[in-house]
Amino acid sequence: MNDLKLDSLSQCVLYLFKERRCLSLQQIAFLANTPMEVFPQAILELWHGGYIHSDDDANMDTIKTDQVFTITPKGYLFFEEKEKQQRELHETRIWKLIPVVISSVSLLIAFASLYISYLTYIARH
Repeated sequence: MNDLKLDSLSQCVLYLFKERRCLSLQQIAFLANTPMEVFPQAILELWHGGYIHSDDDANMDTIKTDQVFTITPKGYLFFEEKEKQQRELHETRIWKLIPVVISSVSLLIAFASLYISYLTYIARH
């Protein structure tokens, strides 16, 4: 799935759908504590992308405040893909840190060895 490029408002709206499954424009505005005028574009983006659908899909020219939208399997798949990307990113970060940790430990051992040699040298003289 390559189309994880929803704008942030659309992603927020989709997260509301993940929690509630079915929502109307009025319910989205209430849950987000934001005026309804903010959301029609995000709803249309989600609808065109196939993330949500409505029983009244034929009449998407104007979104009614009580029109109910339901998240689709593709909408749920969006979250699975996002979680998978975050896991991969986390694993990549861990592998990038390993050389740094090894280098730091090697430097610490080298300085400790140098310090011990210095103390041994001072003790002999």
